[in-house]
Amino acid sequence: MSKNIVQKFSATSHPTTYALLIGIDEYPVTGHRLRGCRNDVEALEGFLEAFQGEGDWQLRKLLDGDASRENVIAAWLELKVAKKGDVCLIYFSGHGSSGESPAMFRHIDVNGRMQSIVCHDSRLPGGRDLTDKELSHLTWEVTYDLEKRAPKEVHLVTIFDCCHAGGNTKEAERDRGIDEGVIPAEIQAYHGHQHFDRQVARGKVYYTPKRGPHIQLAASGENEKAKERDIGGLARGIYTYFLIQLLKSHKGAITYAQLQQALFIILQNESSRQTPQLEAVVTQSQNHPFLNLADKTASNAYVLSYHQELQEWLVHTGQIQGMVPAQLDQFKFYVPATDSLHGVKEVYLSHAAIADFHCTELDQVFLADLQDLGKIKQSISIASNLKELLAASLSPSPYFYFTERQQATDYQLKELGQEVGFFQNDRRLYRQPLPQSSQAAKALTKKIEAIAKWHRVRSIQNQNPHLKPSQYQIKWYRQERADAYPSEDQAPIEWLPAGKKKALFSYRWDTHHRRQAEAWLEPAFKLNFTNKSGRALYVTALYLQADFKITDRFCAPTLLDSGQSLDFQYRTKRGRLYRSIFLSIYPELLQAGSTSIKEYIKLFISYKPFDLQQLKQNGLYTQLVNTTHPQDPSKAIGSQTASVLGGQRDWTVETLELTIEKP
Repeated sequence: MSKNIVQKFSATSHPTTYALLIGIDEYPVTGHRLRGCRNDVEALEGFLEAFQGEGDWQLRKLLDGDASRENVIAAWLELKVAKKGDVCLIYFSGHGSSGESPAMFRHIDVNGRMQSIVCHDSRLPGGRDLTDKELSHLTWEVTYDLEKRAPKEVHLVTIFDCCHAGGNTKEAERDRGIDEGVIPAEIQAYHGHQHFDRQVARGKVYYTPKRGPHIQLAASGENEKAKERDIGGLARGIYTYFLIQLLKSHKGAITYAQLQQALFIILQNESSRQTPQLEAVVTQSQNHPFLNLADKTASNAYVLSYHQELQEWLVHTGQIQGMVPAQLDQFKFYVPATDSLHGVKEVYLSHAAIADFHCTELDQVFLADLQDLGKIKQSISIASNLKELLAASLSPSPYFYFTERQQATDYQLKELGQEVGFFQNDRRLYRQPLPQSSQAAKALTKKIEAIAKWHRVRSIQNQNPHLKPSQYQIKWYRQERADAYPSEDQAPIEWLPAGKKKALFSYRWDTHHRRQAEAWLEPAFKLNFTNKSGRALYVTALYLQADFKITDRFCAPTLLDSGQSLDFQYRTKRGRLYRSIFLSIYPELLQAGSTSIKEYIKLFISYKPFDLQQLKQNGLYTQLVNTTHPQDPSKAIGSQTASVLGGQRDWTVETLELTIEKP
């Protein structure tokens, strides 16, 4: 079916992909003009025409003067016609900018800066940029059904090839960022402000825009410059050019996470000051194929690409993901394209160099499967009759192996009549019907893998880091009966002593609950992290739940300058932000007799940027929701310093243990 170029998006009764492509070269101010943005739009349009997949398409373009702030908002809102199962792509190629964030948004903007995209009329008298807060709200308007008060299950993707710093022309490259624009101080000036969440804390008013589920790809970090230059006789954005090359070479059968991994290395080869970004609000969506163009992809595969400076082929996993340098002989990667198995020869912060891989086409990107973890695997005991019953259908895993010696393992897989149960030291964690098909057995394997992977993440440590505890500060508070008060700031808190790594959090029975009913009150905690190192630090925290979920939703990847702090934050489904993190025991565990559980916080701290996306996972009972606050078109792990790959001593990890009890 040929692509349908439209002047306005319209509703359909069948599956539809909508694409809004925005490109601005001819900015009104001569010094702001670019040369490759319209070329980027044309190239992306050509890719979509060649690999559009099934279903109908509607494509709309806003170029140069048509891409005013008003027109961009109006065209974006036209995408509200999208329904469940539809795909929406919004692509912007042009200038980005940043400015000082007003006080009412400082709880979101840890570094005090707000990012924006520069529309065609943004620098004309009376003009304004389109800010990250407004972009966040626009994604919500497209993906949320106000009448039903529920998400519409639209697959929304945003791509920004722009930067967020002042730009200069250097040699053949040009930066896609310009001077600071006008940042309104009044909430009424922001599109969608009527729907922003309003909070009053310590006498100050804060606003938080709504945020819809979406996937966001961006050309650079918040302090970096996205480049454009002549490629093949045409001015092109470096990021968009290689993004389309990757999509073409894999015929669209590549996930968002794999695109990010490949572009990370490719852009290091091209420009040492441009780090691409990926954000997925619902984390499992990062493993979907691009725009759902392919039926399936090798979602568990690692990207394998060539790093020019090191002259090595790298996979996107390393020390901070648990690859211990002393155990490199345990790791094996299989490359289907070459039907070859390879070990690991060197490990970096978030990458590893594989051994004996040879390819003369250094711009190729391959996928590599983690084949074996050797002795690092988790052992799980299983009765011989159950092992025989499942042997034909259970998939082999690099993360665990079965043994019939029950006394040597913490975990057991047992037959329970017509069910199979997963136990930890005789405490049932999970049960399901006995697999009757290979597909059901594979699903069981994935659940067991999640448990084994959870244990690997819990054990990650760096024994000899440069970073010392004196270079940062962790303040940890126990908050009692937090949900018995109208405001979280009114609930009493107890500071846990400095250096304390373990704490008990208990439910409380309250006969004077604010809802005028007797109830168990969940425990809660607060946590604050401060950079005291004298240089910038990259920080994120993984929360390891008792149902084996791993999430970063309380502390997303953040770049903190010296002296800056961040609070753990929790965003409800309605968009409200809290600094009180509530703890609970899942009903499934309570029903199985568990009244005490342990959960963990893994705080990762580094001088270099890193990526923990591949470590996150759903739990046995809960789905995964990502980061705590709305992020701007390229705000994520931030800019880089020196070698982006880092070394063995550039990072550290703090582990906090939480025991949650219900009497």
